[in-house]
Amino acid sequence: MKQIVVLLLLAALFSGCAQVQEQQNSGNAQPANFSLTVLDSENNVALEKELSAFGGTSLLEALRENSIQLETEQSSYGAFLTGIAGVKPAQGEYIAIYAGGAYAEKGVSDLIVEEGSEFEFRVEKIEGFGG
Repeated sequence: MKQIVVLLLLAALFSGCAQVQEQQNSGNAQPANFSLTVLDSENNVALEKELSAFGGTSLLEALRENSIQLETEQSSYGAFLTGIAGVKPAQGEYIAIYAGGAYAEKGVSDLIVEEGSEFEFRVEKIEGFGG
């Protein structure tokens, strides 16, 4: 009987330690300032802002947390951006993402916000589109 009580106390103790560690880890995220620029199909600046989110947050979540107007469709690859800040691509165009000045090889769901990140959204033509 004493062994069962001791085992239950040890289980409760380790469970409590794990919860404290989890709370400490989630509290380690530091605010990260990042810049956002949105260009329309004629390269006019539709939006230019300095924003803040917790470092390690996905760009999609950071934009939502900052109340940036977004239109998305879900695909097997993640969220597909169909509009941002009132900018929508026409037929034969899409919204390209640039991170740090380079064409992003990840989508808005997979890009991560870090301190000093720079993100630019540009409406670009789809190569080889016949429409």
